[in-house]
Amino acid sequence: MKKRIFLLTILCPIMLHAWAEDEIVSADMVIDEGGPFLLHGLSLQSYRFQALPLHSLVSQSVESRYYRVLLVITSQSDWSTVRLMSGGYVINTHYEVTEGYNAPEFECWYDAHLNLIGMTKNQFDTTLVKIEVKTILYVKEGSTLGFEIQKGDIKHTTVEIYNYNTEEPVSVETFTHGFNIEGDPENRVEFSVNTVDITAGGPLRPLLPSVPKMVWAFYYPWYYKEQWFTSEALTDSPLIGPHDSSDPEVIEMHIKQAKSAGIDGFIVSWWGEDSYTDENLKIILDIAQEYNFKITIIFESLGGDEPRSERELKRMFVSFFENYGNDTRYYRIDGEPVIFVWAVESHPPSVWETIITDLELTGYTAVYVAETGNPDYLDVFDGLHRYATVGIDDLPRLYERLSVVCRTYGYLYDKKRVLWAATLCPGYDDRKIPGRAGLYQPRENGEYYKSTFEAALTSSPDWILITSFNEWWENTHIEPSTTYGSTYLEMTSDFSSQFKGESTPLQKADSLFEQGKQAFEDGNYEEALDFFQRAKEIYESIGSEKTKECDEWIQKTQNELKKGFCLGTFLMAALVGMGLIKSLRATKT
Repeated sequence: MKKRIFLLTILCPIMLHAWAEDEIVSADMVIDEGGPFLLHGLSLQSYRFQALPLHSLVSQSVESRYYRVLLVITSQSDWSTVRLMSGGYVINTHYEVTEGYNAPEFECWYDAHLNLIGMTKNQFDTTLVKIEVKTILYVKEGSTLGFEIQKGDIKHTTVEIYNYNTEEPVSVETFTHGFNIEGDPENRVEFSVNTVDITAGGPLRPLLPSVPKMVWAFYYPWYYKEQWFTSEALTDSPLIGPHDSSDPEVIEMHIKQAKSAGIDGFIVSWWGEDSYTDENLKIILDIAQEYNFKITIIFESLGGDEPRSERELKRMFVSFFENYGNDTRYYRIDGEPVIFVWAVESHPPSVWETIITDLELTGYTAVYVAETGNPDYLDVFDGLHRYATVGIDDLPRLYERLSVVCRTYGYLYDKKRVLWAATLCPGYDDRKIPGRAGLYQPRENGEYYKSTFEAALTSSPDWILITSFNEWWENTHIEPSTTYGSTYLEMTSDFSSQFKGESTPLQKADSLFEQGKQAFEDGNYEEALDFFQRAKEIYESIGSEKTKECDEWIQKTQNELKKGFCLGTFLMAALVGMGLIKSLRATKT
């Protein structure tokens, strides 16, 4: 049986980011706290170290420089390290200790900052240790890969390097370090590998899931009509007026509005069987089916602000599968329902693995997309997304990092493809919610929303997610409102079009409207009327305030047509009259 240990990293020699509970630490900060970075002694569930390149791994198209390498490290020394010194850096790494993990006081670690993997055990212990390291390398053009081996004073360390760009690894180089170096207690020895041997059969192509580009919006069916009149936290209100989330006409209008802006589906907040959101999910599925609109859920893993127990989470999943597992109205990939899971970091990956494995043994399978920025969870889940964009200092860098991890992950784990979904958000304000700290991100007249879209687009996501369609408590809504009108729905329409490369119904309505105005100016009133009426039909279906403007232009156009009709009638009458006069004169003659 193999002992499985893994760590995903993105490396460069400039800046190291470490996160523990979403805190970011720079390399110099860690050094100041007590010397060199070594991961042994730290829990892999608590800390992850990421070194982030200053230039985008996605936007710079460096995916054409990805190569897969296998290192097999065998050692009988009591400690040893292998380090990549030059010629490239590591994108992702997965390693397994296949022999010797039961050696006395054995530890294995990977140091992201130093591009170094190492092991230690009891002094003078000669137990054979074998470590298989699969890694995705970025190889610098025209360089040579330089490695360094260090070891203790006893026995040997051997490094076998394989080109793994194809299905089977091909041996490239083997180097054995079996001697002591006088005056150097760390016994450093360097060796190099020709990059031509490493890059043969490459480069690797980014692994993309077989899913269409889609735009989703988080949707909250938890409102009661009276809340719009009694809650001080609801500082804005829907343009369609106060409503219950269970009202079918409201749900239908929301779906029409979303579709008009190029949104393909709602990710519906779901709090479990028999909850208000569950009752409304059934109505949403019925109406969505009529409009070919996709529906999935965000599985609410927290009960309020507290994590649900493992037992409760499993019970909720079972009830979901019993009620919706075979529901054809629910969105699926390859026959399996897609489930977005909120706040997965409320439990370590091992807990989720237990839950999902138990569900699979019962016959319940799904595509799970984790809400986290921690790639550790990809060992259990099928994709990553973030819900919040607020409070992240460098959103483009975060998104690009997660995208690269997802795009190369399959090369380390049997070609498994994982989803990357990048989130947009127009702003945030929870200062009126009792018990909240009061986080605030102003909308900046749409500039913040635009910046999150640009960050998302740069990361080449499979899907774009919008936080949110109607989360009014936190003021992340894009639903037309009394404060913002349809501004954010219209911006969403433009973003959807750019991402998917196709016009949205709202854009078509705007185009018809503009064509109508041009035809009017050219005096083609019948043509103008047709354009205005077609635009109005779309605007009216989504409750847009532009319906009124369309009506004004329709009336204006009809007035011109009436003038033309009246003038034409007068001229016709005049012509007929003149004809009669001529006829009478001719008769008299």
